[in-house]
Amino acid sequence: MKAAVLRGPYDVAGLDVEKPQAGPGEILIKVKACGICGSDLHTYKLGLFPEITKEVPQGRIPGHEFAGDVAEVGPGVEGIAVGDRVTALTMGAMAEYVIVSPAVPDFLVFKLPPEVSYEEAATNEPLATSLHAAKMGTPANGEQAVIFGAGIIGLGIIQCIKALGWRCRRSLSSTHRRSGSR
Repeated sequence: MKAAVLRGPYDVAGLDVEKPQAGPGEILIKVKACGICGSDLHTYKLGLFPEITKEVPQGRIPGHEFAGDVAEVGPGVEGIAVGDRVTALTMGAMAEYVIVSPAVPDFLVFKLPPEVSYEEAATNEPLATSLHAAKMGTPANGEQAVIFGAGIIGLGIIQCIKALGWRCRRSLSSTHRRSGSR
C-alpha cells in the first residue's frame, strides 16, 4: 500500500509499505480523508513527537485525524462491521489503510452518520481537543475569554464556547473602546 513515510525532518516520501491485516481485537480501515495536525508539522519540521506516528521499516507514518471505511474486522471485535463508515483514534493514517487496536466502539472507533462527510469526520479529533480546552476554562457568566491562535484548535474553541452558550464579545474592539484608542 502507499503511505506518506517520514524519514526525518523535512524528509517525507510516498512509499510502498506492507498493508496491515486485522488481528484479534483489531479493525483495518481504508482511509478516505486524513488531516494534517499541527503536531504532524512539528514532527515533519523538527523531529518532535515521534510517538504520534506509526513505525514501519522505512520510517514513520504520521496522521491521526482521519475517517474511512472498515475493510477488515479481526476476531473478537463486536459492534463494528466491514463497510461501516468510521473515524477512530489511532496513529499512522497518512496511508491507504490503518489498523485500530483495540477496536472499541464508542471509545476508540466512532460510526459516522450518513450526513457527515469523511472530511468533516477527520476534524473530530481536533474538535474534541477544542471542546476539552473550552470546558477546562469554565468561565463564569460575564467573564471574557482570550483565545490565542486562529488555527483549527483555536477556531474550534470559539465554536465550542458558542455552542456551550457562553456569551462572547470581540475583545479587540472592546479593548480599543475602553482604552480610548481607535
